[in-house]
Amino acid sequence: MSRQVGDERGRYSRKSLRDRAIEAVDWARAHPAASSVLALFLGVVAIGYLAPARSAMPDDLRVGDCLYIRTTSSMAVGDDARPIGSTSEVEAVLMSGGAEQAGCDTSHGHEVALVVDLQPSAGASLEGERAALQTTCDRTFESFVGRPAALSLYETFVAIPNPDARAAGVTHAACLVARRDGHWMTSPARGSGE
Repeated sequence: MSRQVGDERGRYSRKSLRDRAIEAVDWARAHPAASSVLALFLGVVAIGYLAPARSAMPDDLRVGDCLYIRTTSSMAVGDDARPIGSTSEVEAVLMSGGAEQAGCDTSHGHEVALVVDLQPSAGASLEGERAALQTTCDRTFESFVGRPAALSLYETFVAIPNPDARAAGVTHAACLVARRDGHWMTSPARGSGE
């Protein structure tokens, strides 16, 4: 007796979509705890996909924001590697709108310690403005991290908009905190005392 490929399929009936839905509802009623956990998990996943991400544009930053700033160094490895990028590269990417919000308990490279509203200054050089704002960042550092900068594993630097970014309407500078060794953070620097 020879068998055809479809013989086995014909011997067993398939459940309709309606029957499968009824079985799923019956299972959920029989397992309320597991159903609650599953519903919570699916709700969190749905919120993660549907909730709009908050902008990481320079003028939308807030103190305590954690940022992932993709630089050309982001995949660098080795003892001398600085995967979070150089301060000048980070500044350029941030001020051009290339930063992304990140969870402070997930991998991120920088945290916003202070946002400074830039006042139009007649005749002030970019270097002079940078030096003044860096002093402000240095004063803010200890209250943000909870440890003096000289004893910390973190450092701070100012990111200010270049003339092109200002022409595009960027009106804020930011004091950023990052690991001194240039590696990623997986917990908040804010209030860490490290």
